[in-house]
Amino acid sequence: QVSEEFNKTYQLFCGNMPPDPAFQYGIVDYAYNPAFDEPIRSKCVAYKKENEPCLPKLEYGEFGPMWPYRDDSLPYDVYSQGFVCAPGLKCSSDSAAVPNTCIPDSADESTWFDTEETVVRKEHESCDEDSEDPKYVCEDGLVCTSGDYYVLPNTCVQPRPKDICYYGSWWNSNACPKVENNEPGLNWTLAFGAMQRFMILFPSELTNSGQWSYWCPEQATETPYLKTQLEQSHDILYNILKALFPMELFPDETFPTKEELLLSVIGEEFYVITEDCSRNANDILESGTLEGEELASILARAAVYANEPNQIWSLIHFMTYNLPENISEKQVEASKALSTYLSQQFWCSDCRALYTKIIDVVTGPPDEATGDAQAQYWQLAHNLASEHVAATVGGFPLTYGINDQRIIPGEGRYSGQEVRSLQNHFYMLPEVAEAMWRVIPYDCDKEEDSEGRQNRRRAIRRAERRRARRGD
Repeated sequence: QVSEEFNKTYQLFCGNMPPDPAFQYGIVDYAYNPAFDEPIRSKCVAYKKENEPCLPKLEYGEFGPMWPYRDDSLPYDVYSQGFVCAPGLKCSSDSAAVPNTCIPDSADESTWFDTEETVVRKEHESCDEDSEDPKYVCEDGLVCTSGDYYVLPNTCVQPRPKDICYYGSWWNSNACPKVENNEPGLNWTLAFGAMQRFMILFPSELTNSGQWSYWCPEQATETPYLKTQLEQSHDILYNILKALFPMELFPDETFPTKEELLLSVIGEEFYVITEDCSRNANDILESGTLEGEELASILARAAVYANEPNQIWSLIHFMTYNLPENISEKQVEASKALSTYLSQQFWCSDCRALYTKIIDVVTGPPDEATGDAQAQYWQLAHNLASEHVAATVGGFPLTYGINDQRIIPGEGRYSGQEVRSLQNHFYMLPEVAEAMWRVIPYDCDKEEDSEGRQNRRRAIRRAERRRARRGD
């Protein structure tokens, strides 16, 4: 029994989540509210230069830059991006021909961008390539981000190439499915491996696949609801897999059971040693015996599976890009459930906070019952998440941000370059992602060609921006 005062305090600082202990109402809900989860620190950022993207609401006035904290349209990493034009410049409005761009104070934005000639933009400068008649285009080797890419819209960036994974200090990318298989999609071995990682998604603060309590939760007496939470988690994840996985690509294979997937992660030897969890696993580990060392090795191998997010993204794209042209309501609901699950149950807390912000802004997977609509949502979500990781090395922007225009001093290897030049490439074009993951082509008689789909998406984005400007 928890007091009413505890409930009030808990909801104030943690959002409307079930109170402790062990979040007994259903599966654990650890979706941190970013407004509460972000640390408050100060950080110096450079002004934006002429032609670079900006936010008109972030103007430097008598009291410094004023951050509209409650505006959901702001980028997640607004602090690391800066988005404030340098003195002598102002930010064009949302309704300008090239919106949200630093231009001279004396410029009239209604005519400033008028031109009959094509204007070539450099990296980090604004572009309008998703407009009906683009005039500001990126130079060769760069691509223009889409208007719905809210962390860095309509900006020339270096594209992320296909079939690679980036190493990072917070995750393990040694096993990268698309490095091992350059053909579209995944083969059965890689898909099965990705499903193994998918099945053990669970908040690491509670437990993870490298701890005995994950496999013998009934022994974790300090968290009496852990067994129920894990069972519910496994059921949800397995049902999502069954709804979305394209088994028609593997006619010679049988879809694994939930038990087979989980056992393939930990191995039968774990249950042989623990006698199906009838022996106390923690006592075995602390016994100093060869048996204890073997159990520790088994758990260490299983722990690796819970630190490979590239496997999760690979599986998501493989499943959604290979959905049929018209999908069932059950598949739409499974895609939505997957998005919700990542925001509440992913391994790390700030990963969940970031993803919760993403689905808040882009409103989660669409209701549209087409495979293309679901695949495009997940591609946009991954691009947004990749920008955050590239700009912050996976942590909070104020603490770890490298999306910085300052020049690296000294005489070292990177001296004289901007800090942000060291970022990973984070923006993959939708058509590149589609070529990377889609194995099942749509019926050409029923579905538009690639250029048609791209034009349709651009028209949708333009209409959405027009509605937003009118306040519809």
